[in-house]
Amino acid sequence: MMEILKRENEIQEGQDGEDEELDLTVGLDQLDLNTLNLEDLTPAQRRDFERAVVDGRLGNAIQAWVPWWEARDVVQEGMVLPDDIPSVASLTQGPVHPALGAHAADVLFAYVYTLRRHNGEQDDVTSVVDMSLQLSGVLGAGDRPESVRVALLGCLERARDPGLFNSTDFSLGVLHDMSKICTDGALLVRALAELHTQHATALPLSPKPRNTRRAILKKLWFFLAWAKECNKEAATEIKAGVTKELSKQEEAFKGGEIRMGAQMSVPPRKMNTTSF
Repeated sequence: MMEILKRENEIQEGQDGEDEELDLTVGLDQLDLNTLNLEDLTPAQRRDFERAVVDGRLGNAIQAWVPWWEARDVVQEGMVLPDDIPSVASLTQGPVHPALGAHAADVLFAYVYTLRRHNGEQDDVTSVVDMSLQLSGVLGAGDRPESVRVALLGCLERARDPGLFNSTDFSLGVLHDMSKICTDGALLVRALAELHTQHATALPLSPKPRNTRRAILKKLWFFLAWAKECNKEAATEIKAGVTKELSKQEEAFKGGEIRMGAQMSVPPRKMNTTSF
């Protein structure tokens, strides 16, 4: 970044004030957009940077992540699932919660939003897991939404936190992603399996005590077992709820209304680590 700015200064000095455009595509692989502070740039440098964003030079220089659920033949090329996924009956002594599909929708939103927000990067798995816990009321606060709509409104509201929010279009895009994943029960299973793997990988890296993290991992294992056993019904239920809510949100967004979570707040509840 410093080399780019130095080059800009040299161009300005050598051209006697001519308005030369900075070639930001040079050295962008060294540019950390997460730490870049526009306030540190000169007016000319900031103008050129913003111009590069608008005209696509900056975006073209950064490799875009393509989600696995958008890949061709995604079901056939899906990840290998654990061999030891148990039956739901072996994990609980009673019937499952009747709104488990809504709970899974909450978890799926957190998974998709987090991956999109990190542009698919999972090297810093603790950061990935921490964000998913901030977004998921079911995992992070023990919420039990009674419907997919309640689950999604809660997620959308949490996603508006300044530390998490990207844009309304981004959040709507996450709902589109969820709908696509739920076109096939096998894709839902894959998403939950990857989320479980993320948390399992992050567990030994998390600060002690880790009892709460172990309980969350146990809960994700249950979701995975349930989705594998009931994947078609689960995916159908979630997709129907997502499609309906997405239509409402898009209509409100086009009409200039602020709807994202504003009409229904899901209060946090104390974590229950034994009940699903």
